[in-house]
Amino acid sequence: MLGDDIFTLDDDEWRAHKKIAHIVLASKEFRSFTVSMSRKLVGDGLLSLMLQAAKHGNVLDLEDVFMRFAFDGVYTAVLDRNPNLLSLSSAANEITKSIDDETEEHISLKREKLHKGVQGSDLIAMYMSSQAQNGESKAYSDLFLRDTALGFLFARRDSMGTSLTWFLWSVSTTPRVEEKILDGLMQLKKKEAEGVVRDQKQPWVFDSEI
Repeated sequence: MLGDDIFTLDDDEWRAHKKIAHIVLASKEFRSFTVSMSRKLVGDGLLSLMLQAAKHGNVLDLEDVFMRFAFDGVYTAVLDRNPNLLSLSSAANEITKSIDDETEEHISLKREKLHKGVQGSDLIAMYMSSQAQNGESKAYSDLFLRDTALGFLFARRDSMGTSLTWFLWSVSTTPRVEEKILDGLMQLKKKEAEGVVRDQKQPWVFDSEI
C-alpha cells in the first residue's frame, strides 16, 4: 500500500531516499515552516475545538481529537494543505478521502507552481526544489512523491496521536508530575510574557524555542 517510500525500500534505494529525506527535514526552510504551522494549528484548531467543547459541556474522545490533530499537522507539513479534521463537522472517513482523492492532485499543483517559480516550504515542495539544487536532471515522478507523502502521513499521524493520548493519560494519573509540569509552564509563561501584550482570557500557546 505504501509503494516505494523510505519505510519499504532496501539497500541502495533506501540509502538514496534517506539522504534526500535528511536534507529536506533538516533544512531551515522546512523547520521554520513546521514551527509556524504547528503553532497556528494548536491555537486555531486544537484549542479552539477544546474551548468550544468546554463552553457547551461536550465530552471529547481525546484519542480521536489527537488523531485528527496529528493528521491535520502532518498533512499540512507534507503538502501545505490543511484538511481541517479538527472541525466538529468533520467525519472520520474524510481522512481516507483526503488521502485517496487529493494527494496526487496536490503534487501536480505543486509541480505547476514550481515551474512558475513559486517555491513552497512543505515537505513535497522541498523534495522538488532540493532535487534541482543538487543538480539531478531526472525529476521525481508523481508516483514517487505520492509514496513519499503517504509514508510520512501514516507514520507521523499514528505515532503523534497515540503518544499525545498516552502522555496526557499518564499525567492525569500522577498528580505530582502534573503539578510540576504546570509550575514549569507558569514560569515559562512569565518569562515569555515580559513586554508582550496578549489577551489573558485566551489560552496561551508557547513558542517552540522556549
